Amino acid sequence: MYAATEDFGDEDSLSQWLSEKGIDTLQYGSAEGSKTIGNLLQEVRQGESCLVTTEEGTPLRRVAIVSVNITNDNGESLVEAKQILPGGRVRERNLLLSEKMLPDEDPFDAAIRGIREELGSILPENPGIAILKNTYSTSMEQHASTSYPGLCTEYICHKVDAHVDDLPQHENFTTEEMRPDGVLLSSWEWRVYF
Repeated sequence: MYAATEDFGDEDSLSQWLSEKGIDTLQYGSAEGSKTIGNLLQEVRQGESCLVTTEEGTPLRRVAIVSVNITNDNGESLVEAKQILPGGRVRERNLLLSEKMLPDEDPFDAAIRGIREELGSILPENPGIAILKNTYSTSMEQHASTSYPGLCTEYICHKVDAHVDDLPQHENFTTEEMRPDGVLLSSWEWRVYF
């Protein structure tokens, strides 16, 4: 059974829905690595995730993501080491570039959108992006969310390799991404990544 987006008119109604299903949202935004209830409401409204009730009556967050393995000429992968959130909190990531997909979005289009959004502050206006479609794979996993403690999340994971021109090829760098609540800083590192 799906909980429709319109069921959540505001943060309080979403928080109440989760609370009625046994999820304590008081730590959202304050626990290390967590996001706020407002962030969750925004991603549901934008279609980046949906909330469903399982047969057992527990809430489940469903998210489709694309992970992009961007490599340099040494065969190293670009990894987002950490984020500094607009409020100043540090969120360890150690992940390939990842982007939540929008409803009905093709994984390759989502990969290009993610590259432009995440790395846009250091790329030229029309960067050379090559998505290697023959490397595409998909999987599904389910585990507790670090972004929303206590809320189990089902991830539909799409993965693809890419080459991006105009990136620093052998040095770590930081990008800036404008968010509604301020600037998100991301630290990027080239690593051997499996």
